[in-house]
Amino acid sequence: MLRQSVEDAEDEPEPQPENVTMGFRYVSPRRGPYRTTRQISAGTWPEIRANYTAPVATAMDQLMKVTPDDIAGRLLLLHGPPGTGMTSALRTLARAWRDWCQVDCVLDPERLFNDVGYLMDIAIGEDDGTAGGRWRLLLEDCDELIRGEARHTAGQALSRLLNLTDGLLGQGRNVLVGVTTNEDLERLHPAVVRPGRCLARIEVGALTRPEAVNWLGTEEGVGRDGSTLAELFALRRGTAPASVPAPRPVVTRACTCEGLVGRGARPGAGRRVAFSRRSRRRAARRSPPPAPSSGPGPGGGRGGRTPRRRWPVRARRPARPRR
Repeated sequence: MLRQSVEDAEDEPEPQPENVTMGFRYVSPRRGPYRTTRQISAGTWPEIRANYTAPVATAMDQLMKVTPDDIAGRLLLLHGPPGTGMTSALRTLARAWRDWCQVDCVLDPERLFNDVGYLMDIAIGEDDGTAGGRWRLLLEDCDELIRGEARHTAGQALSRLLNLTDGLLGQGRNVLVGVTTNEDLERLHPAVVRPGRCLARIEVGALTRPEAVNWLGTEEGVGRDGSTLAELFALRRGTAPASVPAPRPVVTRACTCEGLVGRGARPGAGRRVAFSRRSRRRAARRSPPPAPSSGPGPGGGRGGRTPRRRWPVRARRPARPRR
């Protein structure tokens, strides 16, 4: 009886904690390069797999199963438009790799690759309990370092980034570099995306329309080309994405009366002027000279002209006598 009762019995796997330890590195004005840790929540990959389109989910399946023996490149590149869930994928990756990899988020990446001392403290000169062949993954958000014009704008920062991944600086150190960017793949520097340098290069895009409708459960609010993960969460909460209202047209009150242009103006020479005293004065000064009249004028029966309108000249104040 005892043998039959325990024949097909299996031990239930221990529940994995939902929180994962993640480090945050930055340069403190008082302490120099500093690392602090926090417990962050991260779901499992099967729980969030439906948040990504099919090609991204397939690529993530392979990335979540990577072990230290499978590492072929030192650069992990995630690129795509904002709101597609790249940060959530990195949190889940930190949970999947926590048995063999320590994940640190660099808060000042532009200073990391511009300050040699800061870079050496992280890459070589620090041993913070990561012995036993434990790897370290440095997460950064640095668009300006991997663009096509990075060689001219960022100086040696791009060279140091590449040197840390597969150059002399990274030799003998178990360091991976994860970069997230919103830049298009065509705008990235060719040296970053060359074959053999990246452990994974995944473009995280929006969900297609059928996938978005299946995720949301309704077609209301889903665009023709699909929706991003952030837009779907906003639709589920019942809030529309924030948008800037269109500017209202400016209506100018004006007239084309000939009386505002000046006396003796030619027929049809009315001008568009605003209703203000200053505009009427300027229009009267710029009015064209009147055409000569054929009838008797004020000059003794000869053909004359209509006298132009003259504005009174302001009298000058008499000068003060000198003492």
